[in-house]
Amino acid sequence: MSTPGSFIRDVAQLPAYRKRLKEAGYTWLDRVETVEYAPPYRGTWGQKRSRKMLRLMPKGGVDAVKAWVVYLHGGAWAFGRPDDFLAVANCFVPEGFGLIMPTYRRLPRYHGGNMIDDLRLALVECAKRGWILPTQQAPLVSGMSSGGHLAAILGLSP
Repeated sequence: MSTPGSFIRDVAQLPAYRKRLKEAGYTWLDRVETVEYAPPYRGTWGQKRSRKMLRLMPKGGVDAVKAWVVYLHGGAWAFGRPDDFLAVANCFVPEGFGLIMPTYRRLPRYHGGNMIDDLRLALVECAKRGWILPTQQAPLVSGMSSGGHLAAILGLSP
């Protein structure tokens, strides 16, 4: 059972955790390809935000990809960026999986339906670009925190 003290301790440790997570992803920075998949949108404070996805592949390019993993970033439905979670590439890319990490519109200006629409647009863009080949396994969708919830919703929707 969680206590108020443990909640405060956990929240206080979040900045250090995020810093370590970001540092663990630095080794992939030179191999990341960034692609815009939809027009920019208006952010929470009126600023323009781009809808982009990051792509990482194993050595050998698209033909060497066993399957694609679409990883959805976390961030309490309102924060977070794919760039913050590049460390997940350590689990997938060396094993022969390609990694796609899309952004999506977030709360409070947008709702879950907008987020799912963005993720579908990202998958359509992947298909248009010829990244998903018939010789590969079907794409796997995964995520952390709010991204994990979105992955489950996307996986359970028709």
